[in-house]
Amino acid sequence: MPGHDYAQGGVYFVTVCTERRALLFGDVVDGTMRANDVGRMVEVTWHETVLRSTSIASDAFQLMPNHVHALVVIAGVADSAPSTSLADFIGRFKSMSTRLYGDRLRAGRPTAPRCRLWQRNYYEHLIRNDMSRDRILRYIAANPSRWPFDRENPRAVRATDP
Repeated sequence: MPGHDYAQGGVYFVTVCTERRALLFGDVVDGTMRANDVGRMVEVTWHETVLRSTSIASDAFQLMPNHVHALVVIAGVADSAPSTSLADFIGRFKSMSTRLYGDRLRAGRPTAPRCRLWQRNYYEHLIRNDMSRDRILRYIAANPSRWPFDRENPRAVRATDP
């Protein structure tokens, strides 16, 4: 949002997608996300990044086959000094998980090419009130059950044109 200071505190809905929307983190089975080893590594990395950030909390986190959704809570400067910006936090998470992912790819192959796990940017939306927060929490929780129709799912069921 133009003019908004992302280190001043607030609650943000965040979506981070894999490079080229690759299905790297597991699969959704009967409306439940089943993480593979890479997915579990991403989930652990998210929680570790939250724990290492003095002014960040995560109210919700949902791993999907090719993206993650989360609610990120940033304590304002008055609450915690120094405060971490949303961009710094997401950058740390993406950097740490990409390094670990690259280590897995290079295991036993020291000449493996450099990998990209994540798309360059991420989607964020400032949550402005409790009603919006509740709606987004429901969206995050229900995301696996909607996966068969999700636009991020390359195998999604699509309505056909008449």
